[in-house]
Amino acid sequence: MEESVKHEVALGAEHPSQPELTPECVEYCVWLGVRGAARVDTFLRAFGLCGSPERPIRLPAELLIGLELALRFWIWEQCGITAHVDAGLPGAEQVLKRVLSLREGRELDEFVDKLGLRAAMIQHEQFAWQAGVELGAEIAVNPGDDEEAFLDAMADFLWSHRKQLNLTKEPK
Repeated sequence: MEESVKHEVALGAEHPSQPELTPECVEYCVWLGVRGAARVDTFLRAFGLCGSPERPIRLPAELLIGLELALRFWIWEQCGITAHVDAGLPGAEQVLKRVLSLREGRELDEFVDKLGLRAAMIQHEQFAWQAGVELGAEIAVNPGDDEEAFLDAMADFLWSHRKQLNLTKEPK
């Protein structure tokens, strides 16, 4: 099956049930939005696309969302996180090529809508939400077959970042 067709099939899967919107989930979603917007801003500025209040640059929302998804997947892939590919979604390079080839319009809007929903479900199910909010890092939580090794690695990570955690603050 051709790669692009395979991903269209994967994206066309039924929408999974929506997660419960707990305060922690909402806080994580806000953090992801802010982080994603900053990534896209940095990406566009690197290519000289920066407007000003006097001369704003208007880009379609679906293009910006698509760029954010491609950048998010690229960062995951650079960190060895393949949860999106394992779930049948396209890799970062494929997403970027598709987004840039479509640029705007209904087809791109539908693509990023479906892809964004699937990416959100993966993050909801496989990432530590508070790690993003508290540490500014996306941590995929998949103990795999060796749960003890996973817990040891997580303990080592938390210990090495203990100064960045404000353990004396009141819980939210």
